[in-house]
This record gives sequence, structure tokens and C-alpha cells, in this order.
Amino acid sequence: MPANKGGGLHDNRSTTEYLLDAFRGDLADMDARLAERARKTAELYAEREQLRQAVAELERAVAEEEAAKASAEVADMVRRSYE
Repeated sequence: MPANKGGGLHDNRSTTEYLLDAFRGDLADMDARLAERARKTAELYAEREQLRQAVAELERAVAEEEAAKASAEVADMVRRSYE
């Protein structure tokens, strides 16, 4: 490792060492950005799963309401047929 990483007049790193440090910095930045995106993506998948569950529950509720309504209509027709 070079003694003076700050650059400037007393920087005795070679061009290759300078590029290596720059690329390492870029790689670290990219790793951090990817980690943040992965976290956000995981949050979005979790939200999507919650929405899917809510939709499924509402679909079941609607189906139950429709079945209850149909059953009541049939019961009403049967009751009227005996009057």
C-alpha cells in the first residue's frame, strides 16, 4: 500500500496502483448500490406478496357473498313454491 493515498505531488504510486485504487473504490460503490437495490427489491416482493394475499382474501369473500346470495335466492324460490 502506498504511504500517501491522497495523491498530489508526493504520491509515489504507479499509474497501475492509482487505477487499482480507483477501480476498488468504484467497485465498493457499486457493491453498496447493488446491496441497496437488493434491499428495495426484497421490500417490493414482500409488498407484492401482501397485495396478492389481500386480493385472494377479497376474491374468497366475494365468492362467499355470491354463494350466499345464490343460496338465499334458491331458498326463496323453494319457499315460494310451497306457498
